Amino acid sequence: MARRPSSPLVLCGVVCTMLGGVPRAAAAQESILLRYNPQPGAWVRQIWWSEVTSTILDEGGGKGDLSVEAVGVQSITSRVLEIDDNRRVLEVTRDSLRARVRQFGGIWRTSADTSGPKPSAQLVVDDRLRVTDLRAPAGVSLSRRHRETLRAFAAGFELALPEQPITVGQTWSADVIYPIDEPLGVEDEPDIATWFSRWDDIVARSTFQLDSLVPRGTDTLAYLRVQGRFVPATIAPPAELSAGRARLDGTFGGTLIWSTSWNAFVSGAVRSLVGMTAFQGPPEQERPAFTLRLDIISRLQVRL
Repeated sequence: MARRPSSPLVLCGVVCTMLGGVPRAAAAQESILLRYNPQPGAWVRQIWWSEVTSTILDEGGGKGDLSVEAVGVQSITSRVLEIDDNRRVLEVTRDSLRARVRQFGGIWRTSADTSGPKPSAQLVVDDRLRVTDLRAPAGVSLSRRHRETLRAFAAGFELALPEQPITVGQTWSADVIYPIDEPLGVEDEPDIATWFSRWDDIVARSTFQLDSLVPRGTDTLAYLRVQGRFVPATIAPPAELSAGRARLDGTFGGTLIWSTSWNAFVSGAVRSLVGMTAFQGPPEQERPAFTLRLDIISRLQVRL
């Protein structure tokens, strides 16, 4: 059985109280090469909590505005099946998803994802967490949203660890792929659902910084700060633009803690602000239909 690392500082009280104080780096170690080098059989279970406020602004004056709150929790387990040179073959499974949703001032409705087998896939990554392949089990078809969730198992979004060693205070730039997979509470709204089905990967130009390193015996915790801005994207029906289009943009920022003993992000907190405006009609005659604004707070913690 793979050795389980000790719990890292109770995971810093959910990232030092949501992006607050970060422990000071130990003077003896001021640089680190971040790599994903687990042992075969090692596994990690990550719990994600989310709080989402979704606001739909009716730009056309038909249905009126709508604001919805959603809170959710999901569990994702990754297990190392095989290591071959720079290939790490993992089985990644979303164990559970539960959510509560309400309109502002309304009654909470509780739901759980219990339909069918748990979404699972074999994921192939390298030592920088770059995804090279994802395979669903034989005879199973994963939805786009499930595929994005499983690809983003490491930090809630898909990212590559830096190529070179980094020193405390150093920044580096990278693109991340950011799935919006939290329960939003508006997925079943007819207009919203139509545009959700057309979303591709959301790419964010991002800047990372190593805030501090905290050696703890055989483990070292690397405190990382990240800020990103989504590349503005136009979403359109596959056939033509005459049916309208949508414009998507936004920002996100947060803190992540990488543990060299766990070979994983063991704690984190990220806030994302996303906006999407949908337009009706061909480009020369288009008019705004509605605007969707998302305010998403996500927290991560590993569990034994």
